[in-house]
Amino acid sequence: MDKFLADYLASLGGCEQLSLNNKFFGDKGCAAIAAFLEQHKNKFTTIELQANNITSSGVDSIAKALASQSALRSLSLEWNPVRDSSGLRHLCQVVAAHPSIKTLSLRECQVGPCGASAIAEMIKGNRTLESVDVAHNEFGLEGGLTILNVLQDNGVITQLNLTGNAVGYETLSAVEACLRRNKGLPCSPRRRGCALQPCEAIRQDNLCRNVQKSLQCQLEEMECKLFATRRDLEDRKAALAAEAKRAEARDTQEKEVDTLRAELSVATQQLEEA
Repeated sequence: MDKFLADYLASLGGCEQLSLNNKFFGDKGCAAIAAFLEQHKNKFTTIELQANNITSSGVDSIAKALASQSALRSLSLEWNPVRDSSGLRHLCQVVAAHPSIKTLSLRECQVGPCGASAIAEMIKGNRTLESVDVAHNEFGLEGGLTILNVLQDNGVITQLNLTGNAVGYETLSAVEACLRRNKGLPCSPRRRGCALQPCEAIRQDNLCRNVQKSLQCQLEEMECKLFATRRDLEDRKAALAAEAKRAEARDTQEKEVDTLRAELSVATQQLEEA
């Protein structure tokens, strides 16, 4: 075990908070922390392990040790490259069954749509979580809808941060409505009388928006082609006008030549008569 980590764990004594943020001890450090947690059962109410380069195996170690911490209220693993991993799925399963945890942060953990599904199952199974921060991950539209779908049946969570996940404005608005409901608050005054939008309605709305964008692109492309066609026609019209002027000039010259020839013929005749 790293000496700093060993010294820190040994110094905790009766402290109920384990805070090791920004230490970059990695998965090996997690294994040591997990062993320490299992040796000191039901000791900690808060565990903070932010920004420590923890990956799937490290999260898996922590997840196994959480069963020994029934008094735990808050867990933070933000700023770790957890991703859509087996460790994340194991953690979600453990948290789903945990009897007392109220706050969980998985902010900036590079979690994608598959991980969002695991988090959704965790929310569905747990009835003590009040605050979940999963901001700035990579859920996308489908991941956001998966979270919203279970949140609509959850009456406990009052804080859920989904920002920075490209889930769409409609999903964020529906999540806000769920949270206001859970807090016992009315809908936002800007959306007075609003109702929770079903996931299918939001999905259809997103589909309509995508179709609208596609049609807009097609319209812009057609407008560009029409502009090019008009420009070609105008160039052709100008060329024909110039050709007409040249032809007109030639006709004028031919008429002038004919007139001069006629005058020359008259003059010649007059000379002969003289």
